[in-house]
Amino acid sequence: SDITQRIQAESRADAAETRLLNAIDSISDGFMLWDRKDRLVMWNRAHLRIFPHLAEVVSVGMSFEELVRINANHLQVPEEQLEDWIAERIALHRKPSGSTEYEFSNGLWVMIAERRTPDGMTVGVYTDISERKRAELALARSEPDLRTLMSVTGDPVRAFPEKLSAILRFASRRFAMPVAFLARQLDGENLFVEETVSPPGTVVRGDVI
Repeated sequence: SDITQRIQAESRADAAETRLLNAIDSISDGFMLWDRKDRLVMWNRAHLRIFPHLAEVVSVGMSFEELVRINANHLQVPEEQLEDWIAERIALHRKPSGSTEYEFSNGLWVMIAERRTPDGMTVGVYTDISERKRAELALARSEPDLRTLMSVTGDPVRAFPEKLSAILRFASRRFAMPVAFLARQLDGENLFVEETVSPPGTVVRGDVI
């Protein structure tokens, strides 16, 4: 009958919606969907893991601007620049293109990619890129040390102890090695510690190694 067919169709639609919601909730990136009036339609659990400060305030129907203002309070942005940032963020949301990256005051870095759907809704994907940013920062900080290391070790005039010292100092800074020391040659076979940058009690000035 028509009623049975309608019930079956509704059941299939409900099942399809449930599968979709489960799929969205299973992804590791944050997800938000906004309607044509920029009112929040749905989000996933990963989004609240990335932005725990939203857990008590996020709700269906809240405006995009309201959410942006809440996030703005957690940004690494000077207070006098917040309104400009909010205006820029809303403008980017209304004409989404590519992705943007933002740093929050707790050290979190997030990459936001937004797309407009054919029916005028907006999909946002939020990726935690904090680890990548920390790695990039560590690399940038190590580059001067690496240049010094290359200069010292590549210089044929430099003596072996000086080259060894440069290698150990670089390794200590770059890889957080627990023990590193500067040394110079005492005689043809022995080295002794000239300067220590190791934990107390490991090696001290004057030790023969």
